[in-house]
Formats: sequence, C-alpha cells, structure tokens
Amino acid sequence: MDYRSTLPKSSSNESLETISRNKLALLFHNSLFEIRHELVRDKGVDLIVEIKENDYYTNFRFIIQLKATGHIKANTDLSLSFGIEVNNINYLLNYGMPAYYILYDQREDRFLFANAKEIYQSMIKKYQNSPLPRKYTFHFSKNLDELAIHSIYEDTLHNGLLLRRLNSHIKNTAAGKQLGAGIMIDEDNEVYSVEQNLSFIENCGFRLLNDFEFQRIIEIEQRTYLGGREMSPIFNYVCGMAYFHKAQIYKAIDYLKKADRKSSSFEPDQKAILNYILLQAKYLLGILNEETYDSENKKLLEGKDLGSFLEIEKACQLFYDEEGTSTQRIKTLYKNITNIIEREPDNIQARIVGYSKILSIELIILTHDFTKNLTNLFWFGGSYLKDRLYEKWEIIQQKYFERITKVIEIAANLNYVLALSNLAMDHLSWLYRSAYIREFFDNWNADLCCAGKIKDKTAGDGLLKKTVILDKVCGYCENISHPETQVLCLFLKYKIEDFTCHSDASITTLSLIYNLIQEKELQHSHLENYEKLVKGETDHEVFYKNMESRMINFHKIIADANINLNHINNPPVDSLESFDEYIEWSITDFLEFDFTDIINEDE
Repeated sequence: MDYRSTLPKSSSNESLETISRNKLALLFHNSLFEIRHELVRDKGVDLIVEIKENDYYTNFRFIIQLKATGHIKANTDLSLSFGIEVNNINYLLNYGMPAYYILYDQREDRFLFANAKEIYQSMIKKYQNSPLPRKYTFHFSKNLDELAIHSIYEDTLHNGLLLRRLNSHIKNTAAGKQLGAGIMIDEDNEVYSVEQNLSFIENCGFRLLNDFEFQRIIEIEQRTYLGGREMSPIFNYVCGMAYFHKAQIYKAIDYLKKADRKSSSFEPDQKAILNYILLQAKYLLGILNEETYDSENKKLLEGKDLGSFLEIEKACQLFYDEEGTSTQRIKTLYKNITNIIEREPDNIQARIVGYSKILSIELIILTHDFTKNLTNLFWFGGSYLKDRLYEKWEIIQQKYFERITKVIEIAANLNYVLALSNLAMDHLSWLYRSAYIREFFDNWNADLCCAGKIKDKTAGDGLLKKTVILDKVCGYCENISHPETQVLCLFLKYKIEDFTCHSDASITTLSLIYNLIQEKELQHSHLENYEKLVKGETDHEVFYKNMESRMINFHKIIADANINLNHINNPPVDSLESFDEYIEWSITDFLEFDFTDIINEDE
C-alpha cells in the first residue's frame, strides 16, 4: 500500500494561495515593509504589514485580504471581476488604518489591488436605494506595481501620522479633563485643537501683528471652527487687522466691528489704531466718502495716546495741512518725527516707518523743485544752463540715495518686508520721475512747442534693468501673501516699461496686474488705477501733457505781450549773471538718519 494515500492532499486552491503569498512577499521590500501573517482566528485578514521609516519600525500598519484566481477571464478593459463577501468588506473597514484587497491573477501572473474604502463606496453607489447583497462583484483594474506600492506606503504613513496627531488632541475625560471645543483636520492631515488655536491668537496675536504674520493669523482663524460662539475682543481685533492687511476688506470690517463693540478693553493706542483701520476699511468699501473720511480721520488724529505709528501719521498729515513754505513744513516734520523716535528709542520699526515717511515726502518735494527750477530756466532764457542744474540735482540725488540705502539695509536686516518694499519703490520712483522730467526738458522744442519722447528702446535700458528690484519685491510680498504691495510694485514696473517703450513687457505686466486684482479681489482699491493705465494716464504721460500745456500758455502770454521770443529762445551768454537766482531747493539740510545704537548692538 502506498503510504502517501494516508497523507493530506494539497488542493489547487491551496497551491495557488501559497504561490500568491510567496510572489506577493517579493514585491514588498523588507527595508520598508515587515509582513506578518494573521494566523490566530483569521476573520478575513490574511496579512498585516508594518511600514518602516529610515530602518525604524513605526507601528503604522495596513492589512491585506489576499485573493487568487486561476480561471477568471479578463474583461475587455483587462480588469478582473471578482466577488467579495460584504461582511468581509465591512470587517476590513473597521480597521483604523488602510485596508486593501489584493487579487492574484495566475493566468496573467499579475497582482491587482483596490482599497477597501474604494470597494465599499462603489458598492454603496450601486445599491444606494436597494438592500446590500451578500456578495459584491468588484472590477479590479489597478496593477500592484512599484508606483502603487509607493502610494500604499505613503498612504499608510500619512494615516499613521494623522492618528498620532489626533490622539494627542483627544481629551481624556476619564482622567477628569473637560472635553474641548473640538478639533479640526486640514487638507494636509494636520490636526488642530480649536481651544489651542483661540488661546494662541489671544496670547500671541499682537506679537504676530507686529511681526507682520498676517497670513499665519488667517490660516489659524480659518482652521478654527467658531460655531457661532462669541469671540474675545482680542481675537476679533487680531483677525480683523490681519484680513485688512491682506486686502480682504469685507472679512476685516466684520471682525473689526465686533472688536470695536468692546474696544474699552484695549489700551488707548490699540483703540486708536482700531478706529483708524476701521475708518480706512469703510472708506475703501465706499461706506464713507472722501470728505467724511478726511473729517473723521482728522478728528481721530487730534486725540491723545495715539501710539508711535499714528503719531507718525499725524506728523505727516500736519505737513500736508500746515500753511507755509515746503522748507518750513519739512523742518517741522523733521522735528516731529525725531521727537516721536526719541520717546521710543527701542521701537526700531517705528523709526524705520518714520524715516520712510520722510523719504516719501522728500521725493515729492524735491522732484517738484527739480521741475520748477528747470521750468524757470526755460522761461527766463536760461535753458543753456540746465547742465549746471543737472549737476546740482546729482548732488541732491546722491544724498537722498545714501539715506534711503541706510534705511533699506536696516529694514532688510530686520526682515521688515513691507517697509523694505515701500523703500525700494520710492528708490525706483525717484529714478523714474527724474528720468521723465529730464527727458521732457532735453527734448523741448520752443519753436514747435512740444517735447519728443523716448523712441529708441536702448535709451531707457539703464532704468528698465533696475526694475529687477521690483520683481524681487513682488516675490517677497507673494511669500508673505501681501497682494496690495504686489499690485503697487507692478504699477510702477508697468509705468517704467511704458516710459522706456518696451511695449511687450508692459502688456505682460498689465495682464499680471489685472489677474492679481481679480484673483485677490482688489477691485475696490486698485481697479480705478488699473483703468487709468489702460487709458494711458501714466505719471510720465500726465506730466508731458501738463508741462506742454504750461509751456504753450507761457509762450502765448509772451506773444500776446509783444515780447521778442527770439531773445527768450536765444539769450546772450551773459544774460543770467547769477545762476542761483533762478533755482531754489526746498531742502538743503537733510535730516540725518540715526541707527548708530542698532549698529553698535550688532557689533
């Protein structure tokens, strides 16, 4: 008698199962996966696979229900239709980590796979209005290749990390801890406690505002489900300020109004800034007209305990409102800004803002003086002396650039991006204005009463190359999500490109401006200025138009008075005994910007 007839006989299914297990193990590299067989009381799970990270076990696992077939014929789309017990699908879904069905097709010697969730959703969709069957036939179509195994690894890792983060936020009520307001999970599977988010904003919000972390504040606010609860004044204040600086005015005004209802809880300077920003938000939305806004703003700045930033704003407002010459008013501005800085010597940001405001006002005054002095020379027969005026202008320009460069360096060291952006734009604005003013007077033709414009692209290449600074500023502002400043940079860039006749570049920039306005919903603050650019109302075009009109009117007055125009246009060499009689600068003694204490600390 053959002894083998008394031994257990292997079935074709068991052989196929062994083949599929052995082949499957070869696909999962042991440096990333540890495969364990479910041997005790198997209820529908064949394999438990733990993933490794940098050769360390993670305890992050996924489970596999392995199926095999040697006779099912593939569908026309090469998928395989295979029946699965519905109670097994539900069983796998109860596992907290990913669960997969893997099907071995012996005919084609391939593995197909599907996530248990995918199969369940397919079944629910098919039987949404009917009772579920005992067995569900699913069409397996995805090959278990190297890319799929990598995806399974990443899915398991992300799910494991999510559960770990989730567990750290779950309140332990059994230990006597109170249940929190809840948790939130974002699209990156980061888990956040609502209570922790609220506490962070209330305790660190003002510091975040001082550090210009507007985007960070908004991200925290957006992942904090408030559920109609009444928030603290500080939370409303901080979120409102952040949304305002991100040009989301509707959201800003909603939070700021809530903060204003309980503004008595704020310090006087915080309350003043709240009222100031609320006024600006209402004006930008058209709730206040310009007259009402100016009136309310002046009332606000007349108050006490404004804080350094509003004190600086008040000093600038006084410059524009005060009577007297530009020379007198700039001296008052110097004095007021210096006094504010001296009261808070450790407030470096206020010092940068104060000096930046001075530089912006000096830019307006001095380029106006430059135009006025050139006009006087041309009106009174001294056009041949413009080169001497240009020499004076270069001296003034050098002094201005030395001072603005000093402030830029300090702002860069402090990573004060918004101040750095405004300073860079002022620097380029000076060069741009100086260029089109000189271009007008260099090409003025008294006989034709017109001035030529740049026609050769290379003539403005020097100025155009400097717009790379604006590209960098736009990049910085994009990184901190500050679209308002991005748009202002692009406005200036477009004007320079248009002035230097680089039409292709200017068209591209104009398109960028429009897209940014639409994407960031900045129509309320920038659409009107965009439309002016489209109409050709750039600074240089407006300047040319106004100056030509003034020069033509002057010559008309001269002609009506029967004055010899030839004498005006071709004066004798000695007609102007003193060049300085015909030029005047509003600023001759510049305020020196003092950062010695900061520099000494760094050293």
